[in-house]
Amino acid sequence: MNKREFTKLFHEHADSLYRFAFWRVGDEDKASDIVSTVFTKAWEKRETFDGKFPKAWLYTIARRTIIDSYRKKSEERLSEDAEIEVHDYTAEDIDRQIDVKTLLVALDSLSDELREIIHWRFIERASVQETAKQTGHTEANVRVMQFRALKKLRLWYEKRQ
Repeated sequence: MNKREFTKLFHEHADSLYRFAFWRVGDEDKASDIVSTVFTKAWEKRETFDGKFPKAWLYTIARRTIIDSYRKKSEERLSEDAEIEVHDYTAEDIDRQIDVKTLLVALDSLSDELREIIHWRFIERASVQETAKQTGHTEANVRVMQFRALKKLRLWYEKRQ
């Protein structure tokens, strides 16, 4: 894969990879870092890529990168020398973070299968057919799973109020 092909790959998939990472880590900066890492790793491994299914290849790298970031986070310890970041958040920033955190908690109440369907249908804006292809389910099953997931999310929100 040459530089031009790789640049095209970046432009085609960077936004969807960002959304994918953001909904898993819940933080804009971390999601951006993950996307950057994904494309760095992809560039380093471009010679081993066979050219088939580039989106699946990038998502595999992204999943592994996210898992690695969680492992690293659990291994980190706050030391005396660590710098503490101070942010000036506006009320809108805080409200947005609360909404995102609430949604992430709601999504965590779903099974991995249902969360994946919600991701493909609403985060990636994939069609039922594309979602079926990505998840290995039939189109009919995707529709049923989407219905069940949305019903569970609605019930989760109703219980909170």
